[in-house]
Amino acid sequence: MDSKQENEQVIWAGSPSQFTNFGSFFIYIITIPLSVFFASNLACEYMSSLCFKKEAILVAFFFGSCMFFYKFIKTYCHTYEVTDQRVIERSGIISRATDELEIFRVHDLTYEEPFTLRIFGRSNIVLHSADLSNPKLVLVGMKNGQALKEKIRKAVYDRREVKLVREVDVN
Repeated sequence: MDSKQENEQVIWAGSPSQFTNFGSFFIYIITIPLSVFFASNLACEYMSSLCFKKEAILVAFFFGSCMFFYKFIKTYCHTYEVTDQRVIERSGIISRATDELEIFRVHDLTYEEPFTLRIFGRSNIVLHSADLSNPKLVLVGMKNGQALKEKIRKAVYDRREVKLVREVDVN
């Protein structure tokens, strides 16, 4: 955004879906109420041997809740911006990292639908590129991934035409 070139147009901008954290969230949703139940006074009344474990269960509840919110915020702060010239990935909560991939360097696109994402209508788009620092960039948990993949494919083709870039396969 700050370093956007003069005639650069945004094709798509967004962030991964929280559904990418489905497994972790499922575990937290089960363990947090169980921690509260076992830490309740009812457990102490009926099983006096568990009373000394009340603090340990509350600590587990606290750390489980912290991990839940950490995963949520980490996914929320991860953003992608696809322009007609490059793909920009920003990640990090306190310290931020920005990775840019010139779009004409993309060699191949892969569309993936893992089961946990597919049931929620999400997918991953993998960009295979000639970029030395990041030869494989994965756009995780994208809604309408097939349409986004086609937009990226068209942008790659158009940018290669402008830059007069041709790909040569050598065996």
